[in-house]
Amino acid sequence: MKSFGSIVLCILITALSSCTEESSVTPTPVSDDAPFGIPDFTQPEYGWIDTNAKHCKDFYSRLYWWSPKFYYQVADASPDGNKLLLLLADRLGVYDVSNKSLTTLASGQYLGAQWSHSGKYVSASDKNGGLDRFVTIFHMFSQERMYPVSLPANTADVDITYRFMPGDSSFLIGAAYLLNNAIQHDLFSVNITPPFTQKRLIVPGYSPDFKNTNYYSIDAIGYNEYTGTHSEVRLIIGSLTDSTIKKTYKLDKINSLSKPDSRMSSDGNWLAVNVGASMSNTKYADRTSIGGLAIIDLREGSSTQYQVYRFFPDYMKGGCNCANLDYSPGMAWSADGKYLYHQQIRISDSTTQLVRREIRTGKTEEISNFLTPP
Repeated sequence: MKSFGSIVLCILITALSSCTEESSVTPTPVSDDAPFGIPDFTQPEYGWIDTNAKHCKDFYSRLYWWSPKFYYQVADASPDGNKLLLLLADRLGVYDVSNKSLTTLASGQYLGAQWSHSGKYVSASDKNGGLDRFVTIFHMFSQERMYPVSLPANTADVDITYRFMPGDSSFLIGAAYLLNNAIQHDLFSVNITPPFTQKRLIVPGYSPDFKNTNYYSIDAIGYNEYTGTHSEVRLIIGSLTDSTIKKTYKLDKINSLSKPDSRMSSDGNWLAVNVGASMSNTKYADRTSIGGLAIIDLREGSSTQYQVYRFFPDYMKGGCNCANLDYSPGMAWSADGKYLYHQQIRISDSTTQLVRREIRTGKTEEISNFLTPP
């Protein structure tokens, strides 16, 4: 006689049969510079949106949400793209893409990590709450933990992002925090050498990225608590040296911004960010939006400049698997700006794997085979 668990598993496998592995789907051939934007959700490859949405609602209204066997997050890649920083359950790991090996950089729980431009340093923020919160700097050539840099007091218990500046002598910390029942956004420049001088900068939006002396930031306005969407999601481009210089571009057909941790490619041509695409005027109009990975085009003279070039819905395969969707997204660019590394749930065995995604075609390739928690 089958156990209840095995019966549930059989039901899940049957119901999720329409949710195919993405690498098995042949993308529609396109020219190298063809504008993509938000995809046509009527295509067969997106049929899982309807099938699995109904299944998840019917099945999981009576049971707990599904979850993968284990999970981790891609934090960043080395400048040469050969190694990935992974936020694991109990440590900060370094995954070698070429030989598929995993080593430990530091024990403990970390919220984020980034490689410096030269590859000499890695900065990582701990998961401790309260005012005693630090970014620790690791010297990668000597494998030495150098020193902690204390974060500004008002970044305690909030999501933070940070970026090394050219020259690796300082980095910028972007912080969102609650003040007087309103979300505030601050940016601090922090030296990584004593005396760790901190300077507050005025930059709008979330998770800023930097190219030369300009910042690129994603912002959202007009939040609707009932639908969980925004009236506008915007790309803001401004100058770090002149606060009067700022341009704003509304992202067409994008209506939500939940985990605004963007990543700019090393060539400065692309900005990757997790957003929600509007489902209005589609056959899935009963859904307000669908989360996914957006690639924003920053190329000069492009027909899609400052707009969404590609959008990959449910790129980590959480919603496709009826997951609770509370898993933090992660991503890192290859050195040539042609690929993104990120984690993805493998449907066949419910494990979390690393994949390399070509941004022009959307095709993914698995680069790991973790059968147990790494």
